[in-house]
Amino acid sequence: MALTACQNASAAFGSSPALAREHGDDLFTALEQRFTSVVRPASYDAARNALFAHALTPSRVIDDRSIWNATPAPNQRALIVTGHFEGGHYAFADAPEAPLPDRLGDGRHTITLTRLTRSEYGWTTNVTSDWGTVTGADLDRVLAAILASAATHPGRDLRPAYRSAFPHTALALGRLLSLDSLRATPIADGTASVTLVTTLHPDRLAPSMPAYARYLVKYVNPARFHLTLVDDAGITWFEAAQADNHVTVTLHATRDGRFAPFAGPPRPMPHRLEMRSEWFDRMSLFTIGVSDLVADFTILDDGHTHGWLIEMQREPTWHLPLAAAHLMHASIARPFQGSGTSILVSVTTDSVTGRTRFQREVRTTVLESTIMRWLGDLGGSAATEFTATSEGEENRFDAELFAALRADLGASLPVSASP
Repeated sequence: MALTACQNASAAFGSSPALAREHGDDLFTALEQRFTSVVRPASYDAARNALFAHALTPSRVIDDRSIWNATPAPNQRALIVTGHFEGGHYAFADAPEAPLPDRLGDGRHTITLTRLTRSEYGWTTNVTSDWGTVTGADLDRVLAAILASAATHPGRDLRPAYRSAFPHTALALGRLLSLDSLRATPIADGTASVTLVTTLHPDRLAPSMPAYARYLVKYVNPARFHLTLVDDAGITWFEAAQADNHVTVTLHATRDGRFAPFAGPPRPMPHRLEMRSEWFDRMSLFTIGVSDLVADFTILDDGHTHGWLIEMQREPTWHLPLAAAHLMHASIARPFQGSGTSILVSVTTDSVTGRTRFQREVRTTVLESTIMRWLGDLGGSAATEFTATSEGEENRFDAELFAALRADLGASLPVSASP
């Protein structure tokens, strides 16, 4: 039964086995290609490193002509590149006039910097990729199948079942993660409380991906976070946390594959929730983080577009060393003022072509100050260290994972079925 439940998640990619195979294959092919043997022009590599290093001090880069390839307005600069898979490589190219991608796996990356005042700057980053024939509705059905499986099968059955149904994926993930526990506890109202605990093991990666393993040990092992989604009544709908290298996810699910509240009778999940979180990590000699970070979390679903919009317009409590939060209060408050900071993650299916595009867009505002330069140097050095030594190995890990998912999906669905 548990094996069938895992296979149901694969079948949910389409209304028939053949369509499920096509849609899932498109998705995982696009993702695999994106991380396979990535090649960037030297000019783009240099530009990325400069932007990472000066994300909090944009005055140092806005007039650097070697970075930008477009000027949308007198006070704006843009860097626009495309990505395309060919000859075993995912290659980026300078393309200031590039249209939206319309070929499987192709992408367009845009970074825009706007000078608002002498010391204020607005950042917008947008990544758009072609995911082929898979739709947001397909992805919703896959999630529903996973939730239904978790709500109707004991964790002791699901753990061996996923290894049997997805052997390549289990092997690929097992190089970094171990599934410590998967518990599904039935509740009297017909739902189930599901708790998943995993542990990160960078040491397992060290023999084949030593730089990536070292980076994870340095920056991910010390990290901790706690995140919840709550409704207007303060009822929790989802919880995730990381501490001591363990990641714990808790949710309630119905037997038909829907999220359920942690308290009260089952009901549809609201489209607007509040995300409450705290995040901490170690940078150099210091532990840096935020608590009481509250954001509006909107679930998008209009038939064509499915996704999430996160909007942060309330300043959190900052935890910075050397009383830095008091010295730089105006600067660290600015990203949460006015329109605030927003993160959009969505998939949109074109009603004419039937092709689906994935989009990730982040908007924020920076107010420069002397101490922000110090904080930017900490984050910039971590980003530069990643691109210089670890990114290639991390890309290979991702590519191999998505290739494993594609192989397991294909093996779980019959080849001869017709749509």
